[in-house]
Parts: sequence; structure tokens; C-alpha cells
Amino acid sequence: MDPRPLDRSFRVDNDSVDLARFGGHLRRLGTPFVSRLFTRREVDAATHHAVDVVAALGACLALKKAVARSIGDDTRIPLTDIEARWEFGAWNDVTLHGEAARAAERCGRSVADIATLRTGSMANASVIVRAERQRVA
Repeated sequence: MDPRPLDRSFRVDNDSVDLARFGGHLRRLGTPFVSRLFTRREVDAATHHAVDVVAALGACLALKKAVARSIGDDTRIPLTDIEARWEFGAWNDVTLHGEAARAAERCGRSVADIATLRTGSMANASVIVRAERQRVA
């Protein structure tokens, strides 16, 4: 079911990451895995400012997946084209680059608000995306 209202002015998307499973992937797959998912700035922010690096990167991944899904085909958008910014102890903003920026432009959407949260063994993210203009059919 499409979570957007009938006027399509806003879209809400959510994603979750199982932190135990994600932490296992990080340990097993290492740097190549991390570099496919995160920018250098995101890794630096998580390793230098977060209390729990796995939880911080898990929340960042959930955020990126929710943004990718809300602006277009999440299987075609490289997650490194969606860059999260760490401020005040959480991921508070995203910048779209490359294919992510082009996908958002094609569908006339921009990220209006984000929230990330850790609840127990899960990292969760919610994204509200606003329609900038009417889509052309």
C-alpha cells in the first residue's frame, strides 16, 4: 500500500536495522562492506562522536534506506549518494548527491524531516519527504 496521502504532497517511509546482525556483517565483511554503504564523513562521525558505533551506523543505514525508497528505486540508488550528517548526538540531516539527487529531482521530492532512534536491538529511521512540484506524467 502506498503510504502517501491522495494529494501526494508528503510521503512517509520507515526502515529498521537489526543491530546484532548488522554488527556481525561489519565484523565479517569489514572495510569493503562499510565503504559500499557509508561515506568517509559518516564513518568518521560514528567512530569519533557516537557512544555505540554499530548502533550509530545501523541508524544511519536505516535512514539511508528509508530515504532511497522514498525518492525512487532504492535498488538503483547507491547508498553513498545519500549522506547523513551527525549533529547533537544523532543523524539530523541528509544531503543527496549523484543518482540520489537526480532521482529526487525526477520525482520532484525533497527530504522534509528525519528521525532516527535505537530501541533495544533495533535501529529505526523515519523520513518525511515533501513534493516540491507536480510530477510530469
